[in-house]
Amino acid sequence: MNIVLITPQVVGSKTQIRRVQPPLGIACLAATLLEKGYDNIKIIDAAAGGYDNIVPLDPENKFIKFGLSNDQVIERI
Repeated sequence: MNIVLITPQVVGSKTQIRRVQPPLGIACLAATLLEKGYDNIKIIDAAAGGYDNIVPLDPENKFIKFGLSNDQVIERI
C-alpha cells in the first residue's frame, strides 16, 4: 500500500512574514505508520516545496497563497 501525507499550501496576508516549519504532525503520523508495518510512505510539504510560488488571492492583493500548486502536488504523487 502506498501512503502520501501532504502539508497544503499556506494562505495569509501579504504583509505577514512568510515562514514554514517542519511538518512535525504528519512526520509523527508517518513514524506511527512505519511502526505498524507500512513501509511505502511519502511526505509532500507543499508549503516548503513551493515557497517562492506566490499567488495573489484578491484584487487588492492583500491576501496570498504560497506553496506547490495542486498540479505540482499531483505530479509528485
